[in-house]
Amino acid sequence: MRADLLAFVEKYLGHAGSGDTPENKGQCVGLVELWCDACGTPHIPGNAVDLLALADPAHYLRIANGPTNYPAAGDIVCWDASWGAGYGHCAVVLAASPMQLAVFEQNDPEGASPLVATHSYGGVAGWLVMR
Repeated sequence: MRADLLAFVEKYLGHAGSGDTPENKGQCVGLVELWCDACGTPHIPGNAVDLLALADPAHYLRIANGPTNYPAAGDIVCWDASWGAGYGHCAVVLAASPMQLAVFEQNDPEGASPLVATHSYGGVAGWLVMR
């Protein structure tokens, strides 16, 4: 795993209410925005469901989910409106294969502190690669 990503996980793992604005503390987007801060990339406005559409292409490459591709460690994975009561979900990828991914996420289940979890690709719209 990338050293910067490992340090990020160590810093925020279990740290309840992580985020960098009053609006995103404790939300999945709050943890992702902290990752953006750590990487020196700009914030993306909106809820998790909006991230793919609103990410600035000068700073983020958008990748649609497909049957044979998968994200790399450090990418931001985005779930569609079938997650999070319509608000979507997002997380930082730790590792992935074509069948599942390991992520660092917050607020899944609702109210959860940052944790490491594995998921299938059900509901994954795509991911963002930082440029």
